[in-house]
Amino acid sequence: MLQLQSEVELVCGMTGRVAALQGSLDELQELLEEVRDLESNAHGSRLEWIVIVLVAVEALVGVAEFYELLSRGIKI
Repeated sequence: MLQLQSEVELVCGMTGRVAALQGSLDELQELLEEVRDLESNAHGSRLEWIVIVLVAVEALVGVAEFYELLSRGIKI
């Protein structure tokens, strides 16, 4: 396939244009990979914050239960 592409480029005199287009496509592919990585990192960061909030809520509930036990006079 690459050999056929090379022969067509030579016959039509499009070597420079094809090379420029290939370079542009390579750059576009790199940019898309970076965007994919950024979105993946943003999703992971969002999940980390959800876990942090859930742990904080659990800690607050534990403290509230502890104070409830103390207010009833139950010794721990």
